[in-house]
Amino acid sequence: MLYALRTGMFQKAGLDVQLQRIPTGAAITAAVAGGSIDIGKSSSSPILTAVARGLPLTLIAPGAIYDEKTPNGTLLVAKDSPLRTAADLSGQLVGTQTLNDIAQIGAAAWIDRNGGNSQAVRWVELPMTSVVASIDEHRIAGGVITSPLMEDALAGGKVRAFAPILSGVAPHFLFSVYFTTKDWAAAHPDAVKKFAAVIVQSAAYTNAHHGEMTALIADLVGMPVAVIERMTMATGGTALNARDIQPVIDVGVKYHAIPRPFSAQEAIYKP
Repeated sequence: MLYALRTGMFQKAGLDVQLQRIPTGAAITAAVAGGSIDIGKSSSSPILTAVARGLPLTLIAPGAIYDEKTPNGTLLVAKDSPLRTAADLSGQLVGTQTLNDIAQIGAAAWIDRNGGNSQAVRWVELPMTSVVASIDEHRIAGGVITSPLMEDALAGGKVRAFAPILSGVAPHFLFSVYFTTKDWAAAHPDAVKKFAAVIVQSAAYTNAHHGEMTALIADLVGMPVAVIERMTMATGGTALNARDIQPVIDVGVKYHAIPRPFSAQEAIYKP
């Protein structure tokens, strides 16, 4: 998205795209559903939850892919924490940015698959920017965090990576998506087609040229370029495939974050 904006790819495709920052997936979903923005980008689970509940939303382009070979998210604990195994997390208070979002359900699945009991873990909503301080002050035992804050936190020396808990969803899945309402897509099919094509083209380029993204990301998140250079860059999706979305639905249903099972095909835009 950032690269496409900077290089004028949207304008060349005949689109006037303006970027607006909204802090959470739930807020972005509400903004799109309410018509205050046309297209949203969010982690995939709140959008799939909304679809399962009957909201007329549809996925139009892939965002970031999570791959366990290069995990861009982890559960942090204090550097001297005695916590070592999934079972050790029983009874502990763990922070996650949004309850029932992909980070929590991924962590729950990882804990259960590795000999722990996710139902014995206590969860609290906490901004990722507060995770390190909360661990340092012993208010939480651990917190889920993603890049680039993950690398910055680890470089500070107060915390260590406990486990790449997003792998609890699947080794490979679509972490984030672009979406709109079915009505907006039906009224603007050409814009949807062009927008998705630009996103895919831009992702194909930036996947092979991560270095060109550091200054753009640093400016967006307000962090030094040196920190962004250390971050694990997520792979941009270059296709909107049901097989990359279905694991999020299945794990979400299992952990009661998504209210019903359904085929990922139902959520994907069909012109």
